[in-house]
Formats: sequence, structure tokens, C-alpha cells
Amino acid sequence: MRTFSSNLTAQRNLLRTKSVWLWAAEIEADDSTVLYYTNQGKDVVFNGRTYQKKGMVFNPMTQDGAGKLPAWRVTIDNTDQVMVAYLEGGKLFGRKFRARILNSDYLSSAADCWDIDTIIVDASADEQWVTLRLGDYDLERVKIPRSCYYREFCRFKFKDRRCQYAGGASACDKRWETCDLLGNALNYGGFPSMPYVHR
Repeated sequence: MRTFSSNLTAQRNLLRTKSVWLWAAEIEADDSTVLYYTNQGKDVVFNGRTYQKKGMVFNPMTQDGAGKLPAWRVTIDNTDQVMVAYLEGGKLFGRKFRARILNSDYLSSAADCWDIDTIIVDASADEQWVTLRLGDYDLERVKIPRSCYYREFCRFKFKDRRCQYAGGASACDKRWETCDLLGNALNYGGFPSMPYVHR
């Protein structure tokens, strides 16, 4: 169970304070880019990381009667077209989204925040806003089983961390002969010793 740090707990229990509670977001936009935003009217530096000011609305979590997992929506300003560029490239779906609750009096310590970790399960956009639907999993997109075992074909995505091919070839037909020709046979993701099944 997540709990507030002692500093945030003390702030929460005050009857009057000059500090401000604020939202921050860390959005994994692609494999190498994380966007850092805050809904404050100015940039915020938390634990040495700068969160850029951005119009954001965090809507409450909802649940419907159709058996879908609980989800919540975050609406983000799109006037600079940064978010929509990642959305149109199909790079946002399944990516991590971390919402953080911070207090303006305690921005130097990584312990003084309350994190909510989710993934982006759906998104939409218009010329002014990008709306992200956040949740744990989108069951309609989950591949079950996650891995299949093939005798004659590699199950790995070409050049991913399991394939480990780092050469100059730009494509692979997923056959062992090709993997061997590229000098990557040790990382072949198929199972050539599997017996054929005859029915």
C-alpha cells in the first residue's frame, strides 16, 4: 500500500498552509523519450528533474458495467502538437504513464511524492487536446500466450533485446538459415529440435 512520506503527511494535516499541491506526469513517449509535465503555471524542478508547465486535467477514475477494468483519463494541452506527433506514430499505446502528486514545499527529495503508475491503453486527439485513457492493462490488446514456440521460425522481433543482432542487415525472414548467415545463430529464437506433429 502506498503511503505519503512524513513531510507530505504533515502538510496534508495542516489546517492552513502557503504550499501548493500539484500534479506532475512522466510519459514514456517512445523507447528513448520521456516527457515531463506539470499542471502548474510555471516549470517545476523536482529531485533535480524539470517538469515543463503544461495544461493538464486529471479526471477521476471511472468504472463501467461492461466488465472493463477501472481506468481514468488525463487531458493534455495539444497546441504545440508534441503529444499528437507521438500519438499519430502509434508510439504511445502500451507505454508507461506515471502521475505524481507533489507539494511545492518539498521538491528536493525523491521520497516526497506519491506516484501512480499506469499504462496508456487508449488515446484520442483534436487540435487543442490529447486525451489519454490510463489503466493497468487493456485486455483486448493482451497477447496470450505472450510467446509462441515455432520449429522453423524465430519468435523474436528483429534487432530487439532478445534477438541482439547489431549488424548492417535491415530485414530478417526469421529462418535459422538467415540467422546463421548473419552470424547470429546463437540468439535464434526458434526451436529446430521440436518434433513435427503428425495427425
